Amino acid sequence: MLIINAIVLNILSGAMLFALARMYERRIFIPAENDAQRLEEHEQFNRKIVASAPVGICILRTADGTNILSNELAHNYLNMLTHEDRQRLTQIICGQQVNFVDVLTSNHTNLQISFVHSRYRNENVAICVLVDVSARVKMEESLQEMAQAAEQASQSKSMFLATVSHELRTPRCMASSVTSICCRPKRCRKASIAL
Repeated sequence: MLIINAIVLNILSGAMLFALARMYERRIFIPAENDAQRLEEHEQFNRKIVASAPVGICILRTADGTNILSNELAHNYLNMLTHEDRQRLTQIICGQQVNFVDVLTSNHTNLQISFVHSRYRNENVAICVLVDVSARVKMEESLQEMAQAAEQASQSKSMFLATVSHELRTPRCMASSVTSICCRPKRCRKASIAL
């Protein structure tokens, strides 16, 4: 009988351990696994959004300006910067002087970099958005040149009209002077000629 009691006790203990393990798994392991899977999906989703963005997006460590994460466009833009440009950019980001900066790269590409500070993997970082504004800058320069050309054309036109007006008035004034001299009585004409 003692053996039967021991076997029953072992079976009950095993069933109890199995039930506790199953309950522990349902309450702890399965939710933790689901959370980890959701976190991984969220991370992959964010990476795909960053990779497909039409602008450069990167995460820079504020301590030294190291590129932690970036899409291909941002990687290419950051490679255009000289070492001095990167140091200056890191100083601006660390100093929090402004939230954006315009940079002219060594190959004459105009970049506008805007950023916000955040934390990523227990580090202080700056989330940066890099946009190539070269086309806009060229368009602005072109518009300025066209405005200057229009102003110069307007000044030339004004000068031309003033000259033509003067040239037209001078003979007319001479003709009216001669006419007035001719129309005067003879006595006044002799006095005018004598003058």
